[in-house]
Amino acid sequence: MTGNDSILTAELFGLWFVVSDVLLLATLLWLFDVVTWVWPAGTVAVIGALFGLWVGLRWRRLDRADDSLDSIERIKHRYTTGEISEAALEARLEEHLDPKRDG
Repeated sequence: MTGNDSILTAELFGLWFVVSDVLLLATLLWLFDVVTWVWPAGTVAVIGALFGLWVGLRWRRLDRADDSLDSIERIKHRYTTGEISEAALEARLEEHLDPKRDG
């Protein structure tokens, strides 16, 4: 797993600090009766939804990458147990690693 393969990236963490400033501003505006309570509540809802969407999409992408690695491990296991030949192993690994390859 590389540094970019985590659910919470450094970019998202930095963006969270920027967004928290927006939330703080909306709350202060509400406290000083410049806006109604709907603005801070809406800000929290939108920020929470976007954050949840980001985490969900990252989780899904990383889960698919794990499934891909699992299938490579299954192919290797089938080779080590003698189910498939070395040529079949190489062909399946090439097919798995480069599915757009014309063959």
